Amino acid sequence: MTEYETLIDIRTVKQREKSSRVDNALFFLEQIKDHTKFRVDRDVVEIKFNETDRTLTTALTSYLQQKCRV
Repeated sequence: MTEYETLIDIRTVKQREKSSRVDNALFFLEQIKDHTKFRVDRDVVEIKFNETDRTLTTALTSYLQQKCRV
C-alpha cells in the first residue's frame, strides 16, 4: 500500500448528528488520523505549522471552546 492510499479522504469523514461542535471537531480529527496530511479526492493536502510548544490539538480545542461560548 502506498502512502497516498493510506491517507484519509476528508470527503469520507462522518459527523455525529446530535454532537456539539467541539465533539464533532474532535471526532473529525480522530477520523483523519493525520491532521497535517490528508486527501481531498485525488489531491494530497499537506499542512505545515510554525514550531511552537503549543500543539495543534490544544490550539483547535481552545479555539473551538472560545467559539462555542459566543
